[in-house]
Order: sequence, then C-alpha cells, then structure tokens
Amino acid sequence: MVLTFVGNLLNRLKWTQQMPGSEVVILHRGAPNNKKKINGDHITEIKKGSFSYMDTVTRNETYIPMHRVLEIWMGPKIVWKKRGNKPLKTKNTKQTKKTSIKTKKSNKKSSMKKSPRRKSAQRR
Repeated sequence: MVLTFVGNLLNRLKWTQQMPGSEVVILHRGAPNNKKKINGDHITEIKKGSFSYMDTVTRNETYIPMHRVLEIWMGPKIVWKKRGNKPLKTKNTKQTKKTSIKTKKSNKKSSMKKSPRRKSAQRR
C-alpha cells in the first residue's frame, strides 16, 4: 500500500537523521498550484496514516494524512513521487468514445436472438 510506503520512507529519513535535508510536498488547497512544501525540520510526528508538522506562520501543529503527500525530496533529488493523474480529455475524444460504444451496443443487440420463454418461467 502506498500510504505505508510513504510512512516507512519518512520514518527511515527520521531515524537516519536525514530529515533536516528533506522536503515533503503536499496537496494543500488554496496554496499556489495547490502544493505546499514542508521542510523535514518541521515534521514533529509520523503516524501510520498521517504525519504532523509545526507550521512556522501560525505556530500550530498541523496533521496531514499520508494520501496528501505528492513528493518527497532529498536536497535536489526526488526520492518518491505520487503517480500523477492522467491528463484531461477534450470533449471531442469523449464524444467519439461514447458514439463508438453506442454503435457496439446496437450491433450486439441486433445480432442477439431472443430465446422463447418456457411456460414454467412465465408462471413464476
């Protein structure tokens, strides 16, 4: 499971004293590009499904679920990256797929023969 892997990776960085040189990029709605960088120095606790960090602006401890982690960096090198979403499809490709699906379904319906029902099946 990805969440376990991210948690294990953060724990490894913590226990090998490499956390100060790392950065964690999370999904943060409202930030530019919906991304926020967190220095490894500010991470205070790592749990199974989340981690917490001390926010330097508000001086509050904030809990972040592991599914929001997008990237983990060690200096200039990326250590882990979440699989990206597929690019958005244009309306034209959606319409062509829908029409091709409809034609396939209509061909199947016309080629299928209806079997006569038995009298016992009609009585039930």
